[in-house]
Amino acid sequence: SDIDVMFLHQGRKEASAAAALSEKMLYLLWDMGFSVGHSNRSLSECLAQAKEDTITRNSLIDARLLWGSETLFEHLAERLDDEIFNHQARQQQAVLGEIMADRTARYEKFGNVACLQEPNVKETAGGLRDLHTLLWTTRAAYGKANLSDLVTEGIVPERDAKAITAAYDFLLRVRNEMHFTTARRTDALTLDLQKQVAQNFGYTDSTELQASESFMRDYYLQARRLHRLCEAHLQRAAS
Repeated sequence: SDIDVMFLHQGRKEASAAAALSEKMLYLLWDMGFSVGHSNRSLSECLAQAKEDTITRNSLIDARLLWGSETLFEHLAERLDDEIFNHQARQQQAVLGEIMADRTARYEKFGNVACLQEPNVKETAGGLRDLHTLLWTTRAAYGKANLSDLVTEGIVPERDAKAITAAYDFLLRVRNEMHFTTARRTDALTLDLQKQVAQNFGYTDSTELQASESFMRDYYLQARRLHRLCEAHLQRAAS
């Protein structure tokens, strides 16, 4: 898959230094063979972009500090809370409406049921993106963007969080195996890949089912579970 990196700085005085540093880092990553999505932004630019672009806003919800000033990173989180996720009714409903619209468009493009013959492990209903969408929604609705915090706050039962985590982990291992098998970014679980992934996961033919059929039975079980639980908590958060 690719790597998304943002180089964050305070403003004009640091812009040139940040650009020079980012250039060195990017060339290093490219030379190592990584596909890198990147940006170089000030705090103000981050906020302006997040207000205008859903993808940027969702990426900032998922942002993790890799290296640098913790104070600056915390300042970004505070500004996001104050200016984007301030929980004013109109602002909150606008953000939630955009997330749900993106979800609808994704299902129309990749499928709104988990049990497709060749599902997209990331984007089809029951795919990895279902959990991402749930966490973006809970960030807007409750100010929480990870399952452990949702459990602590009593928003999501622990048993649901464990089931979601187990299903997500299974799908993530499947996607990783697809990447390893094809040596490239691959999200569509085609019939040919189903056979290869099943073999690599140690599935074997039985008198009743081929190895790929046994594997896909488990895949559909986990995908349906992920979709059902994420959908239930998504609807509650978005209402």
